[in-house]
Amino acid sequence: AIPPILFGVYAIGFTGSEKATVIGTVTSHYTSLHEEGHDLYIMVSVPDRVNLAKVKLPHTVTIKLGSKVELSSRTNDFFSNTKYRFVKYVE
Repeated sequence: AIPPILFGVYAIGFTGSEKATVIGTVTSHYTSLHEEGHDLYIMVSVPDRVNLAKVKLPHTVTIKLGSKVELSSRTNDFFSNTKYRFVKYVE
């Protein structure tokens, strides 16, 4: 069972979240190696963001540097952070 305090912090973390779709440009990529294999990430330049967004790429998708991508974003008002998820390449 999850202790009530931890559940409360977890629940607060996802309240006040805002979802949106954004278009960005792939600028670079890197691979994270681990015991189970590897994970591919693309670094995406997103409008209204100073730093590049790190986005995990599904294993079935190839890396296309310089391409436009559609990302779903989720901004958490409580922690003031944004997470991005790859949706598709925009041709």
